[in-house]
Amino acid sequence: MDAVTQTVKTSRVGKRPVELPKGGSGSLDAAKGIVVKGPKGELARKLMPEVKISVDGTAVSVTSSASGRDASRIQGLYRALIASMVKGVAEGYTRELELRGTGYRVELKGNVLHFALGLSHPVALDLPKGITATVPAESKGTLLILTGAD
Repeated sequence: MDAVTQTVKTSRVGKRPVELPKGGSGSLDAAKGIVVKGPKGELARKLMPEVKISVDGTAVSVTSSASGRDASRIQGLYRALIASMVKGVAEGYTRELELRGTGYRVELKGNVLHFALGLSHPVALDLPKGITATVPAESKGTLLILTGAD
């Protein structure tokens, strides 16, 4: 009986390089993992030991040395995570939250959101670092717009 050798599978999506935006950069850091910088900020992600990243000028390539079927899964996962990081630092993300209900309101005071959600007390939430919030005046406190790189 011959010894069966396992070849490392590659993901169809994972083997495509991630293009860095104009004005953006990517680098590898021993402590942080991969670091992506752009006009909207800087994001970092630690890497699994099986994942190898190479930054070639304006593109980031992902390879995996995991065994079996996990190799292509991990490669595709990290390629998607890095692509999301690149989109975040280049364009940013925006989410809108519309509060519906009698008396449901949100108010922004400095870096703290104060929600009135029908509870006996208002709920205060500190915004995470890198996230900005706006409450348009014409919405009368029923619309919350969150923006950030992550």
